[in-house]
Amino acid sequence: RLATVLKNDIKILQLAGGKENFELCSNYWQKIIEADTTNIDNLIDGAHFFDKQNNIVLAERYYQMSLNKYEKLAQLNTEIYNIDYTSILNNLGSLYIRNNQYDTAERYFVKALSIRETMAEQDPEKYNADLAVTLNNLGSLYTDIKQFDKAEKCHLRAYNIRKVLAKQNHDAYNADYATTLNNLAYLYAHLNRLLEAMEYDIQSINIRKILAERDPNAYNYDYSLSLNNLAHTYWGMNKFDKAEEYYLLSLNIRAKMAEHNPDAYNPHYATTLNNLGVLNVNKHIYDKSESYYLQALNIRKILAEQNPSAYNYGYMMTLHNIGNLYKDINQMDKSEENHLQAFGICKTLMNNTPGVYDYDFVMLANSIGNFYADVEQYEKAENFHLQGLQVCKTIAEKNPEAYYSLYALTLNNVGDFYLVSNNYDKAEKYLLLALNIYDSLATNNPDAYNDDLAISLNNIGSLYIKAKRIEEAEQPLLKALDIYRDMAKKDPDTYNPYYSISLINISAFYRNTKRYDKAIEYCDNGLEITKKMAEKNPEAYNIKYSDHIHFKGNIYYAMHKYDSAEKYYLQALSIKKPLANKNPSLCNSSYLLTLDALMVMSIWNRHFNEAEKFALTALKTDPSKLNAKEYLVLANLLQGKYNKAEKLALEIKDIEYKGKLLKKRLLTSLQKFEEANVIPEERKADVERLKEILK
Repeated sequence: RLATVLKNDIKILQLAGGKENFELCSNYWQKIIEADTTNIDNLIDGAHFFDKQNNIVLAERYYQMSLNKYEKLAQLNTEIYNIDYTSILNNLGSLYIRNNQYDTAERYFVKALSIRETMAEQDPEKYNADLAVTLNNLGSLYTDIKQFDKAEKCHLRAYNIRKVLAKQNHDAYNADYATTLNNLAYLYAHLNRLLEAMEYDIQSINIRKILAERDPNAYNYDYSLSLNNLAHTYWGMNKFDKAEEYYLLSLNIRAKMAEHNPDAYNPHYATTLNNLGVLNVNKHIYDKSESYYLQALNIRKILAEQNPSAYNYGYMMTLHNIGNLYKDINQMDKSEENHLQAFGICKTLMNNTPGVYDYDFVMLANSIGNFYADVEQYEKAENFHLQGLQVCKTIAEKNPEAYYSLYALTLNNVGDFYLVSNNYDKAEKYLLLALNIYDSLATNNPDAYNDDLAISLNNIGSLYIKAKRIEEAEQPLLKALDIYRDMAKKDPDTYNPYYSISLINISAFYRNTKRYDKAIEYCDNGLEITKKMAEKNPEAYNIKYSDHIHFKGNIYYAMHKYDSAEKYYLQALSIKKPLANKNPSLCNSSYLLTLDALMVMSIWNRHFNEAEKFALTALKTDPSKLNAKEYLVLANLLQGKYNKAEKLALEIKDIEYKGKLLKKRLLTSLQKFEEANVIPEERKADVERLKEILK
């Protein structure tokens, strides 16, 4: 009688929502179970409740209690109770995945699989569907821990079972078949087999669309999930407009669902808003990104206030994301505020549920460390990086299979921090530790880790270049190039972008070591690939193609072949200008970089009027651009527009730019131009006059 009354109260309290009501529900469920620990139905219902509330400890306790009872019942009558017993094993496996206890999760799934395989052999018609459920769960686990071969085998077994079942009975099994298609798409996206991922995504969408049209209440959520996944696949293919199209389709469905049932669907609506925020950051459309993040943040803040144990995590992640956005747009105070708020929530989550949120703590610590490095608060940056590293080292030692790659990533981040802060000895120490781990991981699982190994090799090469250990840089850069070349042969759509960048990296190395023939050879190879990419997908790759053309100009500039350098800079500018007009937030920085180069080239080539035009264009794009003002002074001076040159020089001379007062930069430039005989004879008196003023 007490249990019946309390269950009714729980229903009312859950409908009302709010933090205090969920705490009461938690207390009531514990009272119900303690009143009769032999009641399996109460144990399972209570475990489900605590599972949904992210209360791992109580969910595990009650699942285990019910598991013990079903194990004894199954020993008495396997036919009746084995299906319930294996269902609890599955629930515990899923719980342990969320708790990052992958070995334990695998043990429970494998045990359930063994029992269900036997059941399906004896009566396939009755138990194949249940076998597919466990194969599906085990496949998802193996995807999470990057055991992709095992994941594919499990998902394909589930696929083969469910495909047959769906043919035999569409109404009963099409939904499960669509789930397996979705899981295969997710797996292939992880493997960068994006065309296969897209194929399975589309099949899943086609099925779920029909199901949702017949019964929107039952299937609209699943349909929106498949749309979300296809959006993510298009994102991986750098088809950002297609990605946004499908995210918006998902968003519209979830908005209507949330309107009718906010308690059930507001969390999912917020997830898609968050995804759109991240996508628009990648597109550099920051105002749209901020709008999506703020909408997601408002929803998740309310959810977290009502039920912190269930929703604080999502709130924390959106705080983290918007913190990164504000860093990108130089709103550093807002960035710091949101990052630190996210970090505070993460520490609370860690204290409440030890072991569950260590991964997130590490990622947040890395991100905040990067933030403080960007604002040159190196002591704080080091503190956060080392906090993250300490936690990561501990969890990697306990569970290397799950966290060794994260440990390598964290070592890489710490090494990058020391590289930025010019502490080359420490940078080398951590970058080499990361490299050794990635080398080991890639040896055992090249499909999963070769990309990380190549990035790590490139980082080491960059360190040696910056530390003036030039000859040591060649070997790691060439190794990285070899890896990307092999990966690009197998999957050009996915890895050609990385291969082209690696070609440009090694080209830059040869330019720096004055081996210009090799520099041009590798640059041309990279340009050929990038050109094809841009022809195939201009939205994604035109800016990269123009940057690589610009880089070829840099090689000729280093060779003092200024006419050739100017030709390539102008070619790059012709591509960048319309891109910057169309999407200034994405392309202006690249556009300004080429305008900078052309200002310099025009002076060296004595095209002083052209230098003035490029400087004015740069200032129109960014009125605060100090080096454009610097070159505008020089261009006016060398054209004979002395009064304009002097007026602007007096305005800017005491402003610091890149660690040097602009008057010193102007004097240095004039000295170089004098030595190279760039200054026209008729302008030399004006130059001396301005030099005296600047001195």
